Parts: sequence; C-alpha cells; structure tokens
Amino acid sequence: MTWAMGIEGIWDQDYDLVLTTSMTDVAALRGLVRPLADVPIVSYFHENQFAYPIREQRPDARLLIQTIQSAAAANTLVFNSRFNRDTFIDGACAFIESMPDHHPLVREIFEQRSRVLPVPLENECFFEKLVPPTQRLVWNHRWEWDKAPERFFSALRVLKARRITPRVALVGQSFRQVPASIHEGIEEFKEQLDFVGFQPLANYREILQTSTHVVSTALHEFQGLAVAEACAAGCVPVVPDRLSYVEMFPESARYSSYPDDADREARALAEHLEAALKRPLIRPNLSHLSWQSLSSDYETMLNDALNSKR
Repeated sequence: MTWAMGIEGIWDQDYDLVLTTSMTDVAALRGLVRPLADVPIVSYFHENQFAYPIREQRPDARLLIQTIQSAAAANTLVFNSRFNRDTFIDGACAFIESMPDHHPLVREIFEQRSRVLPVPLENECFFEKLVPPTQRLVWNHRWEWDKAPERFFSALRVLKARRITPRVALVGQSFRQVPASIHEGIEEFKEQLDFVGFQPLANYREILQTSTHVVSTALHEFQGLAVAEACAAGCVPVVPDRLSYVEMFPESARYSSYPDDADREARALAEHLEAALKRPLIRPNLSHLSWQSLSSDYETMLNDALNSKR
C-alpha cells in the first residue's frame, strides 16, 4: 500500500524486475501497484507456512490462501532448499484439495516456476581452522521453542551420566520470551559452558573456528544457515535426520529423528555424540554454498526471470 499510495519519485522510471521475499503478497502488489502489473516478479521463499510447526493453534487459513495466491501471481519461485520447495508445493496442493468446491491444479504450474537456490554463505565464513585446545560442542540457534534446546540439554545429561563432559558454547539470538529449558540448562551445565548468549560477530566466528562439533536439535529449519556457517568454519555437523539436513549432510552426520518423542531423540543424539567425539574430525566441504560458487546461478535465475511470462 505504501508503494500504491506513492513515494515521491519512485515511479519516475520503469522497472525491469521485482525481487521479493515470500512475505510479500505478490497478488496484492500487482493489483494495487498498476505500473508493476506486467513486470516479472521473483518471490524468494526462505520458509513456508505449510511446514511450520504448530504448537497450539491451527494455521491461519487466510495466510495459507494468501501464500498460494502470491505464488500463483509470481513469475519465478525460488526456494532455499528442496525440503522447502517440496513441503510448500505438497502443502499447497493438499490445502486446495481440502476445499469443498473448485480445486485449481497448481502443482504443475508451481513446479515449472520453481528452482532451488540456497542463501549463499559470505566469503568471510570460510577461514583457516584453528586447532581447538579441547573438544567443544556449539549449539548456535535462535533461543526459541522450535529449535528444541531441551533436547540438547537432555543429551548432555545422558553424556554426563556416562562421565562424558565436553565443553559447550550455547550461543544465539534471544528474544522477549526465552524457553525455560535454556535458563535451567545454563544453570545445570554452567561448569561446561565456555560461551553463553549472543556474541559480537568477530567473537562468534572465533567460537566456530575453535569448536569441534556443531549440534542441531531443530524441529523447524528450512536451510540451516547457522549449522552451515559452523561447518564452513570447520565444525563437524551433528544434526537430526530430517528437514533440510537430509539434503545437506551425509547419513553419518545425522542421528535418528524422533520429532514426537523428545526423550528417545535425546538418547539418539547422546549415542551419536559419544561416537562422534571418539572419531577423527572429518569436516564437510561446503564451498558449493559460498557466494563465489552461487553467484552465477543467481545471475542466471534473474536473467531467466526477466524473460519469463506468467
């Protein structure tokens, strides 16, 4: 609506292409802003509402409909992982088929317009690995419930009972509501914690550079940038066998996934960590996710979009 109401000088020139995130309602943008009615639009999906875990309330049907209409109005749909693309298309089709009347056949259209292009890692993420003085696990996610921090602490509890007490860096951004399990875990494992909380960028990168393993317990993850950044810095991934991790890392890096059974999954993580801490450090090569590697793919996508038609 801000664009439609007019920003001084914004329509003094014609536009070749619009690049939006999936948070933008492309159908409304085209309808409200007449100069953009026929301009090619690329919608980049960093997440989708169909695969977002819901704790209590049902998903807002109006938001789901808006997302489907937005995708139908865009020329090109770009997803940061195959998991994101597949869950979006499958979810959109299942939602449409649940309607009591007409069922638009969107699958073929969405598949034809879709491509997968991960968010690139900055070149600064790739630097020489420092030899850690001791083994250290880093858990570097948002401090929110969908990252399941309680499963990480449960696994540490199992390891501690076996007299395995690796050093730990519990870093990441926190918001107004922090899960109680994090406060409790910080107190319980304070003797093992080297770093806690949000870190300045230089400190954060040094933490990744001097840690040996990066751990994820996420229930919600569409690409896994935090884990990828840690791996680019030389950490060995320890991730659940689900979400986008399945396409990012080999089976040897993934522990058994039990999203509906937290205790069982924590034990599986502990078993995996116990074995991983004994093995030589074999770090994955993620150079294919660097901006240097992906820039030509982005250029090709934008050029193709310029010539696309809805």
